[in-house]
Amino acid sequence: MSSSLRVKIEFNYKNQKNNTPLKFMYLIHSPATTTIEKLISILQQYIIDQFIYENIHIVNLLTEDGYLLMKNDLCSDILNRNEKLICVDMYRFVVENSNTIDMDKAWLKLEHHDTTDDIQKYLCVGLNDVGKFYIYLWGGRLKKELYLFNTIELLALVHKKQKDVSLSVMRVSETSPFEWFIEAIFEQDFTTDNTLILKGNLRAGDMTQIKTGTLRISLNKNTKTIEHWEVTHLSIESDDLSHTTEQELSRLNQLKDLVSPPKRTGPTIDTTVLPTKIDTYECDGDSVLRIVQGNASVEMAQDTHARDSNFRNFITITNLIISKKPVVLPEILNHKRSTPAEKPISIVRVNVQYQKSDGKWIDCQNSKIIVTSAQSNEKQRQGSAILNIEPDKIVSVSIETAILVKGKPNRSNDTRNRAHRSLPQPLKLKIILTDNLTKTCSLIIEQINEPLQLITKEIFGMKWKNEMKKLIAFIYADDCEYDERIYIGIYLSNNDLLVVDDGSKRIWMQKSQMRTMQWNAKKNKITEESASFLGDSQTKIIWLFDSETYLFYALRVELTTTTSQTIETVLLPLDEMD
Repeated sequence: MSSSLRVKIEFNYKNQKNNTPLKFMYLIHSPATTTIEKLISILQQYIIDQFIYENIHIVNLLTEDGYLLMKNDLCSDILNRNEKLICVDMYRFVVENSNTIDMDKAWLKLEHHDTTDDIQKYLCVGLNDVGKFYIYLWGGRLKKELYLFNTIELLALVHKKQKDVSLSVMRVSETSPFEWFIEAIFEQDFTTDNTLILKGNLRAGDMTQIKTGTLRISLNKNTKTIEHWEVTHLSIESDDLSHTTEQELSRLNQLKDLVSPPKRTGPTIDTTVLPTKIDTYECDGDSVLRIVQGNASVEMAQDTHARDSNFRNFITITNLIISKKPVVLPEILNHKRSTPAEKPISIVRVNVQYQKSDGKWIDCQNSKIIVTSAQSNEKQRQGSAILNIEPDKIVSVSIETAILVKGKPNRSNDTRNRAHRSLPQPLKLKIILTDNLTKTCSLIIEQINEPLQLITKEIFGMKWKNEMKKLIAFIYADDCEYDERIYIGIYLSNNDLLVVDDGSKRIWMQKSQMRTMQWNAKKNKITEESASFLGDSQTKIIWLFDSETYLFYALRVELTTTTSQTIETVLLPLDEMD
């Protein structure tokens, strides 16, 4: 038998920018005395030295077809020449096995939210779903390690001959920009021959003291099971930053007196104005044609964009009734005929005018009659075509037209479905019909805009009532140029999250995130910071930090429209977020 064994190695490193795995040949010099566990250690150091990889941790070796190599086996017994081996690093191992862990059922758990990097760091120890003893260290997405042990491996640790009391150390850590570490250490209990002691230590970057815990595990050698476990020590975290301290609350009360009162400039939109009652009119003119308003309604719409500083305000008048003989209209409606049939009259032209504020009547554009076909129920636009009106018939029509308006249309669908603010209210529209005898008749119809359905404090509160614990503030500014309202709503959710809502986006902030912002403000010595992920050119949110303690105590809301501005500072309910 040859004294060496050549194998193929493949390693896919998680930090590679591409997905190309590292492949190389390796020569095992003493396969008869080298275990798979030793080979893993050798390969790990070889990759670090030869390929300049950092922070790698190889956990297992697999055959090319996915079979796990047992660590106690000798290379000469289990491997063939030129066999391909796949390295499984800690990152892949955690991804593949973390779903077997229920951390809510952990026997020992140390955790702390590190405000220096806004990461919840923890150490969890217990049994996973398949009965293996696990140790899970989490310091972030790329700083995590998972160790699994069966009972035989735990018993081997108990009987391991070692002068040092520490049998095995598992650790994740970072030294820059702030030093932190999480570690778990197996120790022997020299008073018994069936007990392991696991000590856990955690120190985050914002802690001055180490949080510790000790787990004592009793094993049964005969049944090869864990017979008993107990937590014999768990330190109380003196550096706990999750709750607001008395000093912070005292400082918060002092800061209340320094907060500026709200500042509001410009007009607001009155959402309580009720529509003016509109008048009805009789048809007038020398034509035998008659127009009856009946249940007619006026629908409005606006162009989405202006062209050459003008846009069209579209008008559709629906359900108008046209007849020839108004004197018999009631009888016609009752399907009666009181006079012999006469010749029909034809509508050859339709025109619509609107009345300006100075009383002048101005022609609208592109006026058309719309008739619904009895056969197809399709709307037919007559335009300049002749529409015949039989003497004993009534015709229901709609009329389309448009007003050319100087300026810019409104920006949302809700506010474009109305007469533009530059037009008078109520808006008077005169429908003029010309018959084939060149005689005319006309009818005036009035249109009134409904009050704008703008959001209010009450509406906002009702919208989120099922998830809102407390409404902290509702701040708004109206844009009277575009009939709009921008706003910021701030509330405390049922699970004590601070929620900031601008109507299109919402952010949720935990107390731990606020602590991280406070930490960064102190590090960078800043008292204000813009929330770039919320707001736009009209909406600005600015986080405020105390200049003395860097307590994150308030936020300033700045809302600016084309006609108005609102600036308001909102104190945060820190004591209610614990």
